[in-house]
Amino acid sequence: MLLGRDRESARVEEALDRACSGSGEILLLRGDPGIGKSVLLARTVERAAERMLVLQARGFETEAEIGYSVLADLCRPLGDEIDELPELLREALLTATGAAASSGEGSSAFAVGRALTVLLQNVAAHQPVLIALDDGHWADEASAYALAFAARRLGDAATAVLITLRNGEPSVFDGLDVPSVELSPLERTAAEALIGAEAARRVGPRMAEHIHRAGQGNPLALLELADAALSGRLDPDDDQVVPSGSRLEHAFATRLKRLPERCTRALMVVATSYTGGLAETAGAMERLGISEFDLDLARMEHLVWEEEDRWQMRHPVFRSVAYQHYPIAERRRAHRAFADWLADNGGGVGGTFLADQRAWHAAAAALPGDEEAATLLAEAADAARSRGALAAARRAYLRTRELSAEPGTRAAMSLGAAECAQVSGDVETAQVLAREALRYAQSPDVTNAANRVLHQITLARAGAEEVLELFEADADALAEHESDLAASYLGAAGATAITATRLHDTVRLSAKGVALTPSGVGTGAAAARTISAFGLVSTGRAAESAAVIADYFPAFREADPWRQSFETVGCTGMVLIWLGLIGQAGEYVTRTARLLRQAGAEEHLPLLLIPQVLLSIRKGELTAAHEAAEESRRLGGELGQRQVAPLAVALAARLAVVRGNFTRARDLATTTEQLTEATGASFYRDIANTAVGSADLAQGRYQEAVSVLSGVRERLLAGGMVEHSLFMPTFGDYIEALTRIGADDRARAEVAEELPRAEAGGLQAALAVVYRCQAQVLSPCEARPWFDRAMAAHAVSVDAFEQARTQLAYGRFLREDGERDAADRLLTAAVTAFTGMGADAWLEEAETELDLLALPVELSGARLAGQERRVMRLAAEGATNGQISEALGIAPQTVDRYLEQVFDKLGVRQRSELAGLLQRGTGV
Repeated sequence: MLLGRDRESARVEEALDRACSGSGEILLLRGDPGIGKSVLLARTVERAAERMLVLQARGFETEAEIGYSVLADLCRPLGDEIDELPELLREALLTATGAAASSGEGSSAFAVGRALTVLLQNVAAHQPVLIALDDGHWADEASAYALAFAARRLGDAATAVLITLRNGEPSVFDGLDVPSVELSPLERTAAEALIGAEAARRVGPRMAEHIHRAGQGNPLALLELADAALSGRLDPDDDQVVPSGSRLEHAFATRLKRLPERCTRALMVVATSYTGGLAETAGAMERLGISEFDLDLARMEHLVWEEEDRWQMRHPVFRSVAYQHYPIAERRRAHRAFADWLADNGGGVGGTFLADQRAWHAAAAALPGDEEAATLLAEAADAARSRGALAAARRAYLRTRELSAEPGTRAAMSLGAAECAQVSGDVETAQVLAREALRYAQSPDVTNAANRVLHQITLARAGAEEVLELFEADADALAEHESDLAASYLGAAGATAITATRLHDTVRLSAKGVALTPSGVGTGAAAARTISAFGLVSTGRAAESAAVIADYFPAFREADPWRQSFETVGCTGMVLIWLGLIGQAGEYVTRTARLLRQAGAEEHLPLLLIPQVLLSIRKGELTAAHEAAEESRRLGGELGQRQVAPLAVALAARLAVVRGNFTRARDLATTTEQLTEATGASFYRDIANTAVGSADLAQGRYQEAVSVLSGVRERLLAGGMVEHSLFMPTFGDYIEALTRIGADDRARAEVAEELPRAEAGGLQAALAVVYRCQAQVLSPCEARPWFDRAMAAHAVSVDAFEQARTQLAYGRFLREDGERDAADRLLTAAVTAFTGMGADAWLEEAETELDLLALPVELSGARLAGQERRVMRLAAEGATNGQISEALGIAPQTVDRYLEQVFDKLGVRQRSELAGLLQRGTGV
């Protein structure tokens, strides 16, 4: 049992119990140096081994430069399980941990995190798992990010994640919103038990009291002070009490002075090692004229010991003291000895952890201008980058830049560090480093690459005008020798033009990309064609868009989707839907999503989920649409895809309106505006604005609806977006709002202007809406043919919500025209559709029409509120007031009030007359 740690041990045991019962938990064990975090974790591992699979690793301050070194230790026992992962996940994990060579494309941090998540979930499905990471504050950054990513997603897996962290040391794990256990100083009783009665008796009560006062309940400090007292090295009259870290450093330094010089030198060599490996440490010692036998005295004092194939030191503070005990020149000699031994023992093979260690040792031994050491470290930086260990790669590039005196090398290293910083999201540093690379650049390749970094940052942060100018200029410069890359730049510029509602630029830029790649082969070629098809269908040229799709889609759908750009994968699905190729779109989206998830390439999912949203909307599956929009928003936010998340939120706002949640729709529209402030994605803002306008219409704020929707319409048309109803039709809302404020002439003019555009575009789903609007603005004698055309267009397209709205409008028209049977069929179909979708606002309107249809003609003008209609129908069916109260969840007095209002509006005096009225209305 650990002395004085009952509370902490119980909390840790609770986490293990939860894991063994099938629920995951993350627990951070925090405290000062020497407080007992590692001891608590070690005892926990011992107990857990009886009922759990234990995966453990430790962060070393000296090993923090070796990317994914901690992850490699954690995954070492899971070789068979890793082999069973999907191909891309397996490749990402093996590459990251150095178990396989990189394919050249490297592993993204997201892919490695996703691979670790799936691996742990698979293992935990068979037995509970404990992941124990000691000194997590010193874990290499790449491993820490991967473990933090996985830990957040293991809530439903039988896993416990325990991580020890030192107070005052920053860590990736600080960002986890998870419980922490703070290890506090030992109480006096526990501290006395730790020192022991015999030791207290030998030093005497006065010295024992001094030990407790100076040790401040820190277990390691208490033990070191007791040792110093027993050896006569502690003055009981020294009343100074210092923080435990400083006290420990002083105590350990004092103990070092008691050891022979060869022993302290051997300890310095052990402290110099990045891993503490027995073989490499012995090899370095031999080159320095000492051996492991020189450590015997340190072993006897339990300052160092062997554990499996590594040396372990008393405490990280002791490691630091032992290393700093010698001047820098001696430490350089030790690093050189390690570098030389590693060169002869596996460190000469590039891309391995041993090669990385050799390079860092060589760099630590080098003086500025050592080009050989710089070359080794540059290779290690490239290897770390290929594994996806961007933080380690960035530090290696920067250290290489410090070592080298060659301007060309300094430029290349600044560029490499800039690219790592950019991918990691540190764009400010990336800009500084890219500009530095330009200052040192001596080759066009470095200059172009540095400019590319600056331009990509501009793409994410600047306005559309600057982005389009820069990317088109880049494409023009690359066109002759790298046409596919140029096409990809043009595709990216065209996509940016979409978000800024500049569709004419989208068509122009993508057409240039298509012309540059006549073979249609390559990721750039596919990107240009996809954006071209998007631009063409949006500008009313659906036939040309269909021709582009027919040209590249058959081969494209068979390709690996993760090898294409995000825009290509997502926009292809959207265009298929808009062209009415619903079957192909469904097959494409389903297959592509499955392949991406199986491969772990979820970076592509946020934009692919947008056509999934649109497809679900078209089918009337609004719950599925909402779930897809939410997943797109969440993933887009996690991955930093700032152009995707606002589109998902804007579509969620539109869905909220359809489902009658108007407050949420307005909140989501506000969120969309906030998300697009930095990117200037005006198109997404206007999609959200249509939700606001539709909410105004549904809530009877007709003038506000006209103002919002007309503004959106004007802006989209000005930007070339003819088929502005592609994401969700709003033209019908606009025309209805105009008629509600009595602006019939304006409504007819707007329809007359829209009709030829819709017919020229040829998209049946859009035509159906415009035909319905034409019927609504014409006189009754002219309306019927247009309603019939709308129904015919719906019959050959898929848009369940708009079709139900047309059925509602046509049914109302037929009811008012006295064609009760035909009206009943259409209105019943509308009610069924709206009920299935959960479109409550429109459902209530359709039910109102059905109730009016059930009344005699002379009373069909009576406008009953929704609750009045429900009360009337139940009363007509013979329900008592108590039954109506229970069915509708309202008080009996409220039922009385509603009945009085119904009687007054329908001109009846008692409830028995209601059934007769309904029978007369239906002709029964």
